[in-house]
Formats: sequence, structure tokens, C-alpha cells
Amino acid sequence: MRPVVLLLFASTFLVACSAITIDEETVFQPKPSVTPETFNLDGVALD
Repeated sequence: MRPVVLLLFASTFLVACSAITIDEETVFQPKPSVTPETFNLDGVALD
């Protein structure tokens, strides 16, 4: 019974991962960066 549960979990995990699509546009679009002006965490300073 245990191998069946592990096989079911593994196959569900692989199907879920393959459903995520990553294309070239997503990879190369500009990402916002953290600056001292946009970093607002109480008690922590960004130097």
C-alpha cells in the first residue's frame, strides 16, 4: 500500500510541476530591485 501512495504523490507532483509554463518573455522581463527608498522593514536598515 505504501508504494502506491508514494507513486501517487510523485506522479501528482510531476504533473503539477509540468503545468507551470515559463517562457522567454517571463524570464527576461525586468524585475524590480530593492532600494533604500523601497525597503521598509521595521527595525532593519538597508545599507
